[in-house]
Amino acid sequence: MVKAGVIESILDILHEAPDFLGAAFAELLRILTNNASIAKGPSAAKVVEPLFLQLTRPEFGPDGQHSALQVLVNILEHPQCRADYTLTSHQTIEPLIPLLDSPAPAVQQLAAELLSHLLMEEHLQKDPVTQQVIGPLIRVLSSGIHILQQRAVKALVSIALIWPNEIAKEGGVSELSKVILQADPSLPHALWESAASVLASILQFSSEFYLEVPVAVLVRLLRSGLESTVVGALNALLVLESDDGTSAEAMAESGAIEALLELLRSHQCEETAARLLEVLLNNVKIRESKVTKSAILPLSQYLLDPQTQAQQARLLATLALGDLFQNEGLARSTDAVSACRALVNVLEEQPTEEMKVVAICALQNLVMYSRSNKRAVAEAGGVQVVLDVIGSSDPDTSVQAAMFVKLLFSNHTIQEYASSETVRAITAAIEKDLWATGTVNEEYLKALNALFSNFPRLRATEPATLSIPHLVTSLKTGSEATQEAALDALFLLRQAWSACPAEVSRAQSIAAADAIPLLQYLIQSGPPRFQEKAEFLLQCLPGTLVVIIKRGNNMKQSVGNPSVYCKITLGSTPPRQTKVVSTGPNPEFDESFSWSFESPPKGQKLHISCKNKSKMGKSSFGKVTIQIDRVVMLGAVAGEYALLPQSKSGPSRNLEIEFQWSNK
Repeated sequence: MVKAGVIESILDILHEAPDFLGAAFAELLRILTNNASIAKGPSAAKVVEPLFLQLTRPEFGPDGQHSALQVLVNILEHPQCRADYTLTSHQTIEPLIPLLDSPAPAVQQLAAELLSHLLMEEHLQKDPVTQQVIGPLIRVLSSGIHILQQRAVKALVSIALIWPNEIAKEGGVSELSKVILQADPSLPHALWESAASVLASILQFSSEFYLEVPVAVLVRLLRSGLESTVVGALNALLVLESDDGTSAEAMAESGAIEALLELLRSHQCEETAARLLEVLLNNVKIRESKVTKSAILPLSQYLLDPQTQAQQARLLATLALGDLFQNEGLARSTDAVSACRALVNVLEEQPTEEMKVVAICALQNLVMYSRSNKRAVAEAGGVQVVLDVIGSSDPDTSVQAAMFVKLLFSNHTIQEYASSETVRAITAAIEKDLWATGTVNEEYLKALNALFSNFPRLRATEPATLSIPHLVTSLKTGSEATQEAALDALFLLRQAWSACPAEVSRAQSIAAADAIPLLQYLIQSGPPRFQEKAEFLLQCLPGTLVVIIKRGNNMKQSVGNPSVYCKITLGSTPPRQTKVVSTGPNPEFDESFSWSFESPPKGQKLHISCKNKSKMGKSSFGKVTIQIDRVVMLGAVAGEYALLPQSKSGPSRNLEIEFQWSNK
């Protein structure tokens, strides 16, 4: 038929044919062009322009319109056929605009389908006439008929990047949202995906439309297979959450957490997805919902996945885990053990300082509430890892690691991991801090105290002994909190001396003796809560008692000058004696005597006799007995001490004496 020239014959009379005959001709052409070879042939090419003209005839009815549109679809659905024509928008687009509002759904469908093919051409996409089809296409979307919606959305996809604002102003946001939210299981996925793509183009054009899109729609867009759609939805959700904090709960209720976890699992838009997920999980109300428990394992697996390379996404995922475990119930859940392993793995991979802090803080939340988490951390190698962090990181990170050690060893759960090397690592950090700043952060000392308090065996180790000079320095240079922690550490060490080998207790007591003047100062001027421990320590430390006999007063005799000297006796030690002074009644001695003790001579008394070698007077001017306990606490005591028995005539005789107790 085609070869016989039937198409040409139809075209010769089509423009003059009445409506019923025109429709018949169009139907015949439809039947012919259903054959792809004919549709692509030169004869079929001749019908395109006449049929578009035919569509503009007012008397051309729905049947004829349907057949003519189908012919045009059969021909123009082929890209090569479209390329052969130079049809303008006035010839092709304008005739279709009224047909989009046709009462016949079949006509609407074919008009929208034909538009979708025509709008594949760039010059038609940008043509101002194309704007006129947007409103009718949006109205087709509102029909609720899937096949109509599918054709209309396909047409909108082609122009969404060029006319997004116009689509939005024609009510496109609302109608597209309705399509996306349809719960009908028979809804073609292509329709949903195309509608999501158009909406994403609108969101990409301007953030002013973010607030117009329902949260549930934005969350559904996260399930799209198109990255551009997902990115648009993520950006909109982040802006929405920052503008309206309550929207986070609506996102979670709409399934955002599950969708975001799936994006991370598939390594799609990782950084932005992780950022939004962290924001949601940082919400207290969301953390209390059941859905958050199911996030622990996927996040842990994401951190353990060797394909996870995006460092910022890893950081945010780690932070999200830390957010979750602020909830005690989640920290005690069975999945928390996998999170422990994942976070230890993060620390093992030489992360940035920021990542270290975030991972350690997350682990702190985990071990704070659960013994099983402590064991999981230890069995994953977490103890050695965190000790390495203490020694190799910047000060802030190192302090966080020390706080974590304190929590890890706050009880006996992982006692087999508490070793002298743990003490050595903390001691090294204390020394490093002293060298760098001249003082010590109290968190190092608190970590040390946790080890000494819960594991007494560690108090007798070499690293414990080596820590003592740093503890003494901390008493001297630290803040009040640092002083208290150092005092506690020394107190704990002292408690173990009776059970330690003699050489250990002696070495520790000698090292701790340097603290004597500091302890004396704290007793006199420090906070009252320090006093009991400071006194206890002073009573145990080796030191030296120095007695300085300065002068005597009123040592008179009836004839001549006396020859005065003092005899000093302390406990069972051999007596000591001053030089003999014969210069008058107020002899100047200025002599000092010292005694060294392994521990203060508690309860002992110092006896001083003042004697006269002159043969002209009495042999003794009297004696004085002094309790020396007070000087141990105060460091130095000086005064005039009356000699007994007192003189019956004249002023009383006395000695000016100074006492010192120190580590020198």
